[in-house]
This record gives sequence, C-alpha cells and structure tokens, in this order.
Amino acid sequence: MNGNANLNFANGFYSRYNGGVNLNYRNNKVNVFGSYNGGHWANKSTLTLDRKFLAEDNTTLRGSSDQVSERSNGGDYHNAKLGMDYYFNSKNVAGVVVNGNFETGRKRKTATPICGMNREI
Repeated sequence: MNGNANLNFANGFYSRYNGGVNLNYRNNKVNVFGSYNGGHWANKSTLTLDRKFLAEDNTTLRGSSDQVSERSNGGDYHNAKLGMDYYFNSKNVAGVVVNGNFETGRKRKTATPICGMNREI
C-alpha cells in the first residue's frame, strides 16, 4: 500500500484551506485506488466606478456618476475518486473509476450608486 496526504492554508482578507489523501493498494492482479480532496474558500472584491460625462466639445463637464460595488463569495468543496484495475496479463487490463464532487457556495453582492448630474442649461 502507498499513498500521500496534503494540507494547505492561506490567509488574506479571508482564510482558505484544503487537504486531501490518495491511497493505492495492489495485490497480485488487483489494484484498488482512491482519493479525497476537500476544502473551504472565500473571496471578496470591490469595484469602484467614477464616470464623467462631457459635452460635445469634449471639455465641458455635463455630469458624473459614481458607483461602488462589493462582492463576497465562498464555499466548501469535496471531491472523491474510487477505482479498481484487474490485470489479466502483462498486456491486458480492465478497470473502473467512479468520480464524485459536491460543492456548497454562497454569494453576496451590494451596489451603492452615488449619482450627481450637473447639467448646463
């Protein structure tokens, strides 16, 4: 039997982490293997727009519009794989693999428009 395991952690505005394990077992003509990976992630972004509207002479300011949008999202994920190989001889092998994944997520968006229109009459 052989295998490996991993574990990761990162920290920014939010923390995120993941980890997993891979295992393999071979006995004569049968090889059985599997893996699992899972983790948690989160993200945040801010978008700021500052728009200026000019008159046809491209110098006179006709108005402006400001907007700030924030977005945060994240979730948990799980991935698994299970398989088996059968070695008939050194040149012929049959195998089967099953994969699966599951993810939960969340999203939050907010937008705050701040508009100021200065019009020339």
